[in-house]
Amino acid sequence: SRLTKPPATTGSISEFMSNLSSTTNSMSCSGTPVRSSADGPCIFRAEQHSPLRGNEEGTAHFAAGHTRNISVIAHVDHGKTTICDSLLAKSGLLNRKKAGTACALDTSAEEQERGITIHSTAVSMTFKMPSELLQQRLEQHQDEVQAADAADTADAADPDTDAGAVADAAAGADAAPPARRKLLYFGNLTFGTSKAEFVAMVGAVDEAATIERFNSKRGFAVAEPSTAAKAEALLALNGTTFKERVLTVQLFGRSARHQLRKLFMERELKPSDITTTSTGGVMLPQGLGLVQLPSRGKGAVAQKEAVAQTVVDYLETYSSKHQVGGGAKDGGGAEVDTEHEHEHEHEHEDKGTSLEGETSLDLKLGAGSESDGSDSLPAQLTVNCIDSPGHVDFNSEVTAALRITDGALVIVDALDGPCVMTFNVLRQAVQERVRPVLLLNKVDRLILEQQLTPPEMMARFKSTIAEINGCIADEQEAMRAEAEEHGMDSQLPDWRVSLEDGTVAFGSGYFGWALAIPTAMERLAARVVAMPPAKQPAWAQEAALQGGHAQVVAVMRDVWFGPKAFDKSVCQHILRPLKRLHELCQAQYGEFNDDAAASGGGGGSGLATLSPALTELLRQQGLTEIVESAATGNKDEWHEVLEGKPKDLIRWIMKLWCPAADALVRLIALKLPSPIEAQRYRAPLLYCGPVDGNKVGRAVAKCSSTAEAPLTIFVTKLCPLSSKPGSKPVLGALARVLSGVVRVGQEVSVLPPGYEPPHDPALPTAEGEAGVEEAATVKRAKIKRIVLFKGGKESTDVREAIAGDVVGLVGLDQVVIKTATLTNHPLPDEPHAVHGLSTLAFNVAPVVRVAVSAVRAEHATALRLGLRALQSTDPGVVVESDVLTGEQVVAAAGELHLDVVLNTLKTFIGSKVQIKVSEPRLAYRESVAAGGDAGGCLAKSANKLNRVWIRASPLAPDLVDALESGRLDPEKSDAAELSRQLVALGGFDKAHASPQRLWAFGPEGGGGANVIVNTTQGVQGMDGLRQSVVAAFRRFCAATASPRPSGCGLCGERMQGVRFDIVDAKVHNDSRHRGPSQIEPAVERALSAAFLEAAPVLYEPTYEVTVTAPAGDLGTLYDALCSRGASGVTHVQMREDVTVTGVLPVALANGLTDELRGATGGRAFPTMQFSGFGQLEGDAVRGDGRAAAVVRAVRERKGLCAEIPQVSSLVDKM
Repeated sequence: SRLTKPPATTGSISEFMSNLSSTTNSMSCSGTPVRSSADGPCIFRAEQHSPLRGNEEGTAHFAAGHTRNISVIAHVDHGKTTICDSLLAKSGLLNRKKAGTACALDTSAEEQERGITIHSTAVSMTFKMPSELLQQRLEQHQDEVQAADAADTADAADPDTDAGAVADAAAGADAAPPARRKLLYFGNLTFGTSKAEFVAMVGAVDEAATIERFNSKRGFAVAEPSTAAKAEALLALNGTTFKERVLTVQLFGRSARHQLRKLFMERELKPSDITTTSTGGVMLPQGLGLVQLPSRGKGAVAQKEAVAQTVVDYLETYSSKHQVGGGAKDGGGAEVDTEHEHEHEHEHEDKGTSLEGETSLDLKLGAGSESDGSDSLPAQLTVNCIDSPGHVDFNSEVTAALRITDGALVIVDALDGPCVMTFNVLRQAVQERVRPVLLLNKVDRLILEQQLTPPEMMARFKSTIAEINGCIADEQEAMRAEAEEHGMDSQLPDWRVSLEDGTVAFGSGYFGWALAIPTAMERLAARVVAMPPAKQPAWAQEAALQGGHAQVVAVMRDVWFGPKAFDKSVCQHILRPLKRLHELCQAQYGEFNDDAAASGGGGGSGLATLSPALTELLRQQGLTEIVESAATGNKDEWHEVLEGKPKDLIRWIMKLWCPAADALVRLIALKLPSPIEAQRYRAPLLYCGPVDGNKVGRAVAKCSSTAEAPLTIFVTKLCPLSSKPGSKPVLGALARVLSGVVRVGQEVSVLPPGYEPPHDPALPTAEGEAGVEEAATVKRAKIKRIVLFKGGKESTDVREAIAGDVVGLVGLDQVVIKTATLTNHPLPDEPHAVHGLSTLAFNVAPVVRVAVSAVRAEHATALRLGLRALQSTDPGVVVESDVLTGEQVVAAAGELHLDVVLNTLKTFIGSKVQIKVSEPRLAYRESVAAGGDAGGCLAKSANKLNRVWIRASPLAPDLVDALESGRLDPEKSDAAELSRQLVALGGFDKAHASPQRLWAFGPEGGGGANVIVNTTQGVQGMDGLRQSVVAAFRRFCAATASPRPSGCGLCGERMQGVRFDIVDAKVHNDSRHRGPSQIEPAVERALSAAFLEAAPVLYEPTYEVTVTAPAGDLGTLYDALCSRGASGVTHVQMREDVTVTGVLPVALANGLTDELRGATGGRAFPTMQFSGFGQLEGDAVRGDGRAAAVVRAVRERKGLCAEIPQVSSLVDKM
């Protein structure tokens, strides 16, 4: 927490900060946005030691820029979970021997038994990063950073110029010494030391040294040694005693305080951004970390230097030397500017400083400089990875995962290519503005099963990439068109992927290897450089002389991997050795292995046990020493490999040659954005309110974690952290911190999904609008625990989390059902200025339902608690109450989903609680096909004093689609926009599209594709009826399980796509005679009569079925689908396979998968995805076709009269 007074253990901090502020306070401290390219800023986590992302106190403090939040998405059975195994093994969360076969993120018994991913599983991993990764990122951003630096102050023009010198020069100070002079700083001199004494001390070591500056009052001096050797001798005086004081000798301008002050100037930070903690540490700004300070030593100057050095050392673990110190670290490379540098360190030593101040600054980390050729060494990269299901029934889990991540690792089977769910989840990612990268998995199948040549493999790669890019381009184009239509910014980055730029990798999760072309080029360049000069290409010799390895890579990119030679070079230098290795590993277990066994083979060690051809290939690829070392160091494991199968040897060598985790971490670090970058362009999608000019919106866009930043958290679902059958599970909210800091024990405000703030009292309220009262919707909760997910139900507790984190929050299960927005309590701004975060839009609908009830009455409470936990942990499950039977209705997306849901429910409630489950039920939709009588249907109130005439007609399909999908939200759209859309999409008359005429959309609760419009002319007292009419209308449009005397359409299912017009009315002028009890039943009868008069139809849920099988099974597939009533059946042939698609009613899809696989001998691979509602054939009113049969069955189940009521029985006569 922020302290008003530093603790005793850090008593020198205020003095130290005062010195630092003497320079930084004179500079502009307005926040500068992080500048980065579309690849994202290369900002790595500052933490050094703990893989659990916290210090010894368990506090999660790290820069958001050092984090990558990613979803792993793919079609089912494309190998994404085996890919995740490699990452888990590299991070230390999985035994490396099990990587590729463990499927460690499939944690539940249900997933392990079925062999598919069912639930999205989050895991937080930490990786130590090699220095070349950050150096590559800095090179990528060189031009952009230089352009950004050109706009900075004069001191940023020369990174080796001290801010104090710039200030003095601007004030007319004497010219600074030459920039390249080697000066030494002598500090901690005894007060009153004379210049003669100092000269004598220096002269004893270097008689020719020049004294540039001497200040006895402040106790420091600056001298220039005569030679480099003399400089080393003078530096050796550091730590010796001079006049009973410990002497400080160092290169001028290289003190820790100076480096830290310069770092703050370059980042436009202020000393007040550093806060102290009660444990004797300091909290760095922008979530850079919590630094524990050294114990207090002797001497104020020494202590201040130690404090600064500790902070600088901490920052240098991930920041380049130019970023931190502005110069080289070795003694010979130090550059000096002016004598005023250290003067500023003494100028304000005795002045205190306040730790309070503005902290709304952004860090320009990851900014390299061409003048600094050193590699920077980021300490760690934190990857919050969510492994998402690939089956269509569990697509809601993908939606929930994508909302809280910024990047997507799209995995495609290199043999099968992109499938239905590949395109579906990819489109979802682009719609959520989650940047994709591609991994072509199972390349071993192309080599071992298909025996493809390198050119054929390359052609397969390019075909798959083209399909992926086509999907990305189409989706982005649709997003641009929609943005332009709404007058929004239509500029979107090009997210297409390619082998050339490294956004595509290929490999095998099963064998544990992966490779990207840029990495392969670097390795190839290293081999070219290591060749004897006589064998090197001419261009390589010249490039090596000009710039070494980096120049060789650059020239190679143009010569061998240019546009014309790219395919050929990839095949020759990359794919051919890979294929050859697989072939030789298989041959190793053939004749050579038999000969070795005959002579007692297996007794050798290292490469001696391998065939000559395989040994030669390893030598050519520079792997001899690596394989020899691994085999010698793990003899038992090596012998097991040789005695095993070819796949074991392939896995062993490929993991050494091209480790999958290394390639994936490189891909994630360099090509996917950090939260700091991603939230800039995702903020308008995430935050419902305005981003500009809104306190919360700005904080979300900046990913701000300063003390003043409002807390904004999105909860995407709840996860069971621990559970025992029959006991209440401990649920943790899977959440993304978008801004601010959340701490254990903090009280937060919980905003429900779709939260709308109260109306601004300073603005007029439009007619018919009403503000939402805060007390009615905003709840409070206390955060009991904050956890980092470690895969499955494993987790680690931390004390707090900042913007950019994906964490689990415990203590919200009583106030959060599925999703919610968390913010400060009390609200961080005026109630009318705090908006909620956007709700999730699912691509699947819960259309398969069953009724669940407890066998014994005393178990009803346990069942209710289990259903609540079930609904909270599965984004796609809907639990409703049947008011007629008292049963709880559970709705799922499909048969498989329903089966999993019921098994999960039984786990929650335990074996002692017995339940009854009904047969699966489907959710239908009722609509009309034509308009009713223009005069409308008349209904009178019970007292006969009020009359209303209502007419029904169908809404335009485009308008229905916009309302159902959420693209047009009547509750959130402003009146002008809503009116324009109704006229454009629904053909409304402009006079009827006004807020005064549009009384309501229904049913209530979102997705209401029905509307009631007041089209009366000159009728007095209509405003007095509005509330009762709207209540009756919304009740009528919703599904019902209980018989209503006033009618309920065809069978009490939910209405869709119906417009009701109040064409006339007669209203009694006394409000006592037109209350709800009089008006609502009459309106419901009029609605039911108008509906039945307008040619009612019934819609049933349908699946889009896609079946892939060999071309010879085409006739079998057509027969199976058409016999079940599928419509629009078509097929497309690609190579040896054929893909058949069609639309099939959900009610007729039961058992289709087993039928297809049985008819084709297991060669067919069907997938079914919810595709909306299709009209049932037949006339339900007249009693023919499937429609009539379904209506009768549903009415009988609900206890309604078997016959649909006649219109004449519902209307009144004049």
